Amino acid sequence: MDAHEDLPELVGELGEALVRSLTEDPECRALAQRVRALGFNITLSLEASPMGSPVEEDPAWSEEDKRMMKFFRISLD
Repeated sequence: MDAHEDLPELVGELGEALVRSLTEDPECRALAQRVRALGFNITLSLEASPMGSPVEEDPAWSEEDKRMMKFFRISLD
């Protein structure tokens, strides 16, 4: 199993957890309602980017990794 195979799932789970925590917080909920009352929708964008590591200086991205990252709008820049 490639170390990057579970990245999209992990990022998705993190996004869901963040949305859950934001919607459960009364202050965040009130602020979101104020923004919506002004006629705007709110979206949450989450990005995962390679940090580099002493063991693997230049991570090799497979074409499958690149497709998944593009699907989840994760930039390789």
